[in-house]
Amino acid sequence: MIFTAGMPCASWLFLHTADPGREKSDIHRVLLLYCIWKVKQMDMLKQLNDAVTYIEQNLCGEIRPEEAARIACVSTDSFLRFFSYMTGMTLAAYIRRRRLTLAAYDLQESGKRVLDIAVQYGFSSADAFSRSFYRQHGVTPRDARRCIGSLTLCPPVSFHMT
Repeated sequence: MIFTAGMPCASWLFLHTADPGREKSDIHRVLLLYCIWKVKQMDMLKQLNDAVTYIEQNLCGEIRPEEAARIACVSTDSFLRFFSYMTGMTLAAYIRRRRLTLAAYDLQESGKRVLDIAVQYGFSSADAFSRSFYRQHGVTPRDARRCIGSLTLCPPVSFHMT
């Protein structure tokens, strides 16, 4: 029998019951490999969540996809593809949506000027910020400050095994 790390639990149980003459050491090896496979999955999820934590902690600064990929222990291309596949949006779109979500909160909770909030979240001008804000939320920053209309918020992502 050849056991691969991707073999699901039911497969090795079937193989065990199908061959009653199998030695205990073979069964222990299979169980060990399965446990290692599960631990690696858990480590991968932890590393991906650590990369998301890096992104969340740097929303007001520069976010480098290479650094997020390094934290997740994968190549930049793999990280970007995986992130896009799992969230349904590109990393750049996620960062923009998260920044605009935090900006909406700042508009309603602080007395900062729109330009100051725009610069804080990496926008080059108040106009660019206002256009992006309107595209996401459907209201202008001024209307959001006055609590006119509803906002489209983007919560932080996290990866879990179910």
